[in-house]
Amino acid sequence: YDIIHSPSHSRIADVGQGVCRDHNGKNPAWGSLSNVGYADARDACLSDQTCKGFWYHPQTGANWQLFCTEISGSCPNSGNGGDANELIGSGEQILTDHDSACFVVRALHHSDFTDHICASATSNGPRTERGESGASISVYCNAEIENGGWHLVYSVDPNDGHSMGFGSSYWTQDSSSHS
Repeated sequence: YDIIHSPSHSRIADVGQGVCRDHNGKNPAWGSLSNVGYADARDACLSDQTCKGFWYHPQTGANWQLFCTEISGSCPNSGNGGDANELIGSGEQILTDHDSACFVVRALHHSDFTDHICASATSNGPRTERGESGASISVYCNAEIENGGWHLVYSVDPNDGHSMGFGSSYWTQDSSSHS
């Protein structure tokens, strides 16, 4: 059970106006969506782990371009060697009648949520917080040890004979009692 970070926990950031390009002006693998709005483009990008950004394309209808780290179902076109992990708004093809920002998917770091999620915990147990993008993260908080504010940062796969799930004594007892 991955309680700190998961590829599906993401957020959207506006990285400038214009079609998405990398710092060298190149575009990565890309694909397009026709006749959909922002939320559909965002959701399509979030549902493909290779998708790192999207931009409203000014053709007829609500068209969006998706930008990916590799050719995928969302991005069947190869691009010209751009790096999808370095997308920025290029300043090109800016629209006057529509937001033409390059939006990128940023993986959440545990500190985006956990720096404060357990600080307000009044009892031990799992807590979930939802970010502005709709992504959520669950952490196990301990409100008793040294005035609380602690979150579990590691879990062992129980399929190999070890267990550190929420109810495990590995979490609640001194580690010196486990070998």
